[in-house]
Amino acid sequence: MRGPLAPAPSPPALAARRAASRASTSSRVARRAPSPPRAMKKKKSKTPNAPPFAVEEESSDAALCEFYTHSLCPYAHRVSLALAFKRVPHARKHVDVSNKPRWFLQVNPRGLVPVIRTREREVLNESIDLCYWLDASFVGENHPPLMPSDNDERNRALRLVKAADGGFIAAGLSFIGGGWGFTEGDPGDARRATLAAEVAKIEDQMDDWDTFLCGVDPSVADVVLWPFVERFELAMREFNDTELAEMGGKKFSRWMRHMKKLPEVRRLAPDEAKLLKSWRRTMRLDYFDYETADMDDP
Repeated sequence: MRGPLAPAPSPPALAARRAASRASTSSRVARRAPSPPRAMKKKKSKTPNAPPFAVEEESSDAALCEFYTHSLCPYAHRVSLALAFKRVPHARKHVDVSNKPRWFLQVNPRGLVPVIRTREREVLNESIDLCYWLDASFVGENHPPLMPSDNDERNRALRLVKAADGGFIAAGLSFIGGGWGFTEGDPGDARRATLAAEVAKIEDQMDDWDTFLCGVDPSVADVVLWPFVERFELAMREFNDTELAEMGGKKFSRWMRHMKKLPEVRRLAPDEAKLLKSWRRTMRLDYFDYETADMDDP
């Protein structure tokens, strides 16, 4: 018997969640803010006088919203994937978060990405809330849904999203070094067991025939988890001599293979060799908070 339909948060509920989560978000940002352990080169911004937004793929008249992002930020990456899967024409602007321009602080005084500004000039933030907002705001055959129509798969997506930041993502950050830094070598049995347990929790929710986390199509759960899976896989291989895909069973590794084949995922992935060079130099996942960098020049 199918469980009751669990609705995605409504736009008013999202607004309440955003207000309620500001304190927790601020504390998360504070944890990311300590001075990096190594001196980092400060590169000059390549577009110091850039306009407030630049259009991606569509004319400005066709843009349905404005998206302020940093192309190396995993939280902004979530929204980039949602926009791509939803096929939402939008105006995209890369923000140098190491040297926030004044025009961006006028849009969002908090200075954080990702941000979406609607046609009504409302400013929205928080990556998961933005994914839900995009799915609720753009519907129809031109905008594939991120929420499964099947009740069980929908409930599964909501559970995976709710558990993501405090479960798999927290365990992955701990495994690669703790906080947002990298540590080379074996992370130890305890951290290895914790991450393996979180991978098992994800896999336990998947059906044997699933291509993606919640069925045969990408969902909000894939969007929320993938940016961190992509980064953890690369970091664990480079610094910890560990393959993330091997920490789970067949369903988890199959999901990773299918995600890598998607054109939306491939288009938004950075050059791994260049990114590893910067990771090696700074030994931080969030080095872009301290120096100018982007997906084309990480």
